[in-house]
Amino acid sequence: MNRTVRPGEAGTTRTVRPVAEHEGRGFGGMSGPGYEGRRRTRTGRADIYGRGIVYAASGLVPLVSVCIPVLLAVPAQPLPLVLAGLVTVVASALAGAGIGAVRQALACHTHRGTAPWTRLELCAGLLVLLLATFVGFAALVGPDGWAVRTALLFAPVPFATPLAMVVPVRVYAVVSGTSVLLGAALLAVAGQTGAAVASASVIMLTGFLLSACVGRFGAWSLSLLRELERAEGTEARLAVAEEQLRFESDVRDGLGRKLTVMALESELAVQMARRGRPEAVDRMVEVQRLARMRGARRTRPSVDTGRPGCGTNS
Repeated sequence: MNRTVRPGEAGTTRTVRPVAEHEGRGFGGMSGPGYEGRRRTRTGRADIYGRGIVYAASGLVPLVSVCIPVLLAVPAQPLPLVLAGLVTVVASALAGAGIGAVRQALACHTHRGTAPWTRLELCAGLLVLLLATFVGFAALVGPDGWAVRTALLFAPVPFATPLAMVVPVRVYAVVSGTSVLLGAALLAVAGQTGAAVASASVIMLTGFLLSACVGRFGAWSLSLLRELERAEGTEARLAVAEEQLRFESDVRDGLGRKLTVMALESELAVQMARRGRPEAVDRMVEVQRLARMRGARRTRPSVDTGRPGCGTNS
């Protein structure tokens, strides 16, 4: 909405574009009534792009990194095909649950929602199931080492990214260590050597650290963008209030000058009437004309511009 205000005396025009605080479906949502307004501003577009990057990093990248190596390595045999399909389904479910948890965690990070504990529990269960099925697939098929390392690096991301947004660093460190130990235990049960277990543990720990960086920095940067958007809205509303105050001052000054002229004209008409001069009637007519025509022509437009809804272009 563009508000154009025209002061009566100055003859200038100023357009102020207020930025409203749009309330969509929470800070983590990308749709709703606020989305259409936010995407028209620079900060709103940056907010949407940044949120999309966080969603992709926490859901789509792990899904691709886990599923593609499995699908490329699966042989045309019944059992490996079943395990590969199970890994794909579990990884897809984990990516979807992770994106939902990230969305709710972003809302919680800005103190506008509750922590996604239920979704985090779901992500944790799906992560354990994914690691178990992937270890079973790796033990049966034996994919390349890069495929195993890539899967172990990105598999914890959908669970760890939203977790890093809502828990303290110490709690996150404990959860990360526990998850790495659980993954190492699964690899040891699957018959992996000590070197392979140690290498996989380091890779999983790196994935948790990467998730912490993505989650913390993403939530922090999006919070800054929202605060900047609020500041822009406040600045725009202050600019509108300043214009209205200036217009009110102009109206008062204009009315003061007009009343002064009318008072002088009236005083002159009184003096002429006392002396019996016929020009007194002309002076009173002039005062009446000033009161009706000049005041209505010059003062009313300025007063109207100060009213809510006047001079507004949608």
